[in-house]
Amino acid sequence: MQINRTQQWLDLIRQQPSSGLNIQDFCQQNNLATSTFYKYRKLLTAQFSFSKVTIQAEQMTHQNMAEPESISLMLPVGKLKLPTSTSPGYLVQLIKGLSA
Repeated sequence: MQINRTQQWLDLIRQQPSSGLNIQDFCQQNNLATSTFYKYRKLLTAQFSFSKVTIQAEQMTHQNMAEPESISLMLPVGKLKLPTSTSPGYLVQLIKGLSA
C-alpha cells in the first residue's frame, strides 16, 4: 500500500468517530464501500495501533514537606539519633566506621 494512500485511509478512519455518523452513513457520505472501510480499519489499526499514556507527576511544595526532627540510624545495638544539621561528610565517615 502506498504511503499517501495509507495516510488517506488513516485520516478517514480517524474522522469517522468525530463525524457523529455511524460507519455506514459515513461511508455513504464519502463514497466508500463499507467492506473496504472495515478492511482498511482492521489492517491499519493493527499496524498503527498505540495506547494513549498519561503521566502525572506529583509535585511537592516546600510547604508540604515536613522537616525531619533528627537523623536516625538503626544499629544492631540500638538506635543512633543525630541532629539534622549533621554534615554529610561526617555521616559518611560514621557509617564507614560502623560498618568496618
